Amino acid sequence: MLAILAALGSAACYALAATVQQREAERAPAQRLAAPGLLWTLAHRPWWVAAVGAMGIAASLHLWALAHAPLLVVQPIGVTGLVYAVVLAALLRSRWVSRAEILAAVTICAGLVGLLSVLPQQPGSPAPLPGEVVLVMGGAPVVLAALAVAAARRVPGTSQVGRTSRTVVLACAAAVALGTSSALARSLLPRLSRVGPAAVISWPTLIVVALALLGFWLAQCAYQAGNLGAAFAVITVVDPVTAGSWGVRLLHEPLPTSTLGVATLTASATLILTGIGVLATSRAARAAPGPTEPTLAAARRPAGTP
Repeated sequence: MLAILAALGSAACYALAATVQQREAERAPAQRLAAPGLLWTLAHRPWWVAAVGAMGIAASLHLWALAHAPLLVVQPIGVTGLVYAVVLAALLRSRWVSRAEILAAVTICAGLVGLLSVLPQQPGSPAPLPGEVVLVMGGAPVVLAALAVAAARRVPGTSQVGRTSRTVVLACAAAVALGTSSALARSLLPRLSRVGPAAVISWPTLIVVALALLGFWLAQCAYQAGNLGAAFAVITVVDPVTAGSWGVRLLHEPLPTSTLGVATLTASATLILTGIGVLATSRAARAAPGPTEPTLAAARRPAGTP
């Protein structure tokens, strides 16, 4: 139960951080989409820095939850972050949360309760992953990130469809990196408990940190594209699916096999995805249009140039 509460707290802190970071990324001086210096630019904005602090708290709670509950239990709880984000976005826009959004939030929570009721509640003890497996897990998100950035830059950002497409592509890459980072961290936690702090100083740990930073940067790029609802929804869905897939395939975490268990799992997942779809397209989750390509081009021209 404490692990579930920690995961809920992590989702709340992450939602607060994401809402503030999206606003700050959108208001930052215009520059090329997914520019390497985006984080440096954002680091000069106090509210964005404060949001990074909230993300640090979220990460700490998330790791604590992973140490005391299965990956398949902790990761899905992150979907509640979208509920928090929609409420926060509505408050920032000085409006009430609509009935449809409340119903969607209830639907997500009902699906999450059903999901947790059929998933194992006690963490297992995964065997250490072979070095080549860790390298593949670390390399795949990097390749996907490079492809996502290249694809996003080729999509014109002059329309809402273009901006949303950019957001989805970058958010997918961010979620894969973050989900893989969580799965690798879960595989390393038993060794940390046996060996102690010395286990932190190892190349697999560096890969975990690198993937977390890559996912963090890609998430900021997705926020920069200008659609908080799409970015948060994609990360909310793809992150736990990625981590759960690694957990089932490599960490040998069990899924329900009975007919009732599978039916409950399917129905719960359907409820969660339905609620996410409603919240992702709600007025609160849709950010104001981001800068268009002509705006970016104008920002790069010297002052006084027509």
